Amino acid sequence: MRKFFATCLVLLSVVSLVSYAIWTGQRPAGHYLSDLRIRLAINEGEPSKRGNLLGIEPVLFPTDYQHPDRLHRKLAAYLQQARDYGLINPKTVVVLPEHIGTWLFASGEKDQLYQAATVDEAMEWLSWSNPLQFVAAMLGAEGRDRMDDAHLRIKAR
Repeated sequence: MRKFFATCLVLLSVVSLVSYAIWTGQRPAGHYLSDLRIRLAINEGEPSKRGNLLGIEPVLFPTDYQHPDRLHRKLAAYLQQARDYGLINPKTVVVLPEHIGTWLFASGEKDQLYQAATVDEAMEWLSWSNPLQFVAAMLGAEGRDRMDDAHLRIKAR
């Protein structure tokens, strides 16, 4: 009887580990339903032949960072609207927020990461969906906040 329970326990553990390994390897592509309705917030001054400065503050959602192409598509929509309004010429300098691409480090992850309500929850999903990389990153983590360092090292190439 003891051998039977031990065998069942080992078998259950193996099945659980294999299922977890399969789950961590899956990266399904979610549907892209980002809002591309864009409105001009402020328009002061006129584009000149000497050039102009165009500041864009895009409204971005977590799903915009699932793939670099999605972020590109979203920013292209903003630039196209600026072109339609005649705000862009060959000498236009476009200014975007400083860390607009920072969250691209999370591209290619599971849908649960992008649906997380908080950054901490998203980082937990990142850890659980990349267990071997997370352990290796924790071993090499440095600094005061080793957990944040490890999360960034998971995706570093």
